[in-house]
Amino acid sequence: MSSVFPKNMNFRWELAPEQMATLERATQEFRTLRAKPNVNFTFQRNENGEVVLPEGLLLHGTRFDKEKLESISRTGILSCEYNGRSEDGETFYCADFFRVPKTQTMEEYANHINTPVAISGSVLAPKKPMEASRLPHDARFAQEQLGFIVDHTNPELQNLLANDVYRENEQFEEMKKIVNPALIKTDDSDENSLWSKRERLSAVLCGVPSNFISGIWVTEKVQNNEEQMQFLKQQFPHCSIVNSKGEILSEPNKERIKDDDDKMQ
Repeated sequence: MSSVFPKNMNFRWELAPEQMATLERATQEFRTLRAKPNVNFTFQRNENGEVVLPEGLLLHGTRFDKEKLESISRTGILSCEYNGRSEDGETFYCADFFRVPKTQTMEEYANHINTPVAISGSVLAPKKPMEASRLPHDARFAQEQLGFIVDHTNPELQNLLANDVYRENEQFEEMKKIVNPALIKTDDSDENSLWSKRERLSAVLCGVPSNFISGIWVTEKVQNNEEQMQFLKQQFPHCSIVNSKGEILSEPNKERIKDDDDKMQ
C-alpha cells in the first residue's frame, strides 16, 4: 500500500486501481499543502461592517471535544477512513462540508439554519434545515457545536477542492466511481435527497489541511467559556473566530498587520 496513506487507514470500501490512484493523488496533495505556512485570512464585511459569508464558502461542523480538536489541529479535517473509522454510507473517503449557497451575512445564515421550514409534500411539523444537525445553533444539544470555515477561493486549495462529488466538473466522472453510486441522482425529483441539495453541500476527497482552515464559528456558550476559547486559540492560532451574530471575537491576521504597522511608525 502507498506510503502516503496513514498506517491505520480504513479501506473498507474497495476501489478499482484507477480510483485508488485518484485517492493517492489527493492524499499526496493534502500532505504537500499541510507542509505549507498557515493561511492568512480576514473576514469580508459589507458597507455596514457586518461579516459576510460569500457564496461557496465551506463550513465543517463538529462539537467541542478536546481530543478531536487536537487531532484536527495536528492534521486537518479528514474523512473518517484516515482515522481508521468508516465514513458514512455515501461519501466514501471524503470529508463532508456545508456550502454557503448564496452570499449573505453571518447573522442571516445563522438565523436561516435556526428557522424551521415546512417539508414539501409532508404533513410532518416543520424542521430546521439539515445544516442545523452539525453547525452551531440555539438548540440545547448544539450549544457546544463549532463550525470550521474554509476559504474556497484560496488558489492553493483548488486542486484539492476539485475532487468534490457535488460539483459536476472535470473530476466528476472519477468521483462518481469512488462514492456510493446511490448518492448520484439522474434528476432532482426527490426533493429530500442529498443530491437535490448539492448547492449546499461539498464532499472533498481526503479533506482539508488544518493550516488551510480560515476561521471558527462558535456558539454563545463557547464564546462565554474562557477556557474553551483559550483552547481554540492555542490549537488554531491563525484562525479568526466569529459568533452567530457576526461579531468577530479574534482576528489574528488583522492583529498581526496592526502590530507590523505600529512597529514601522
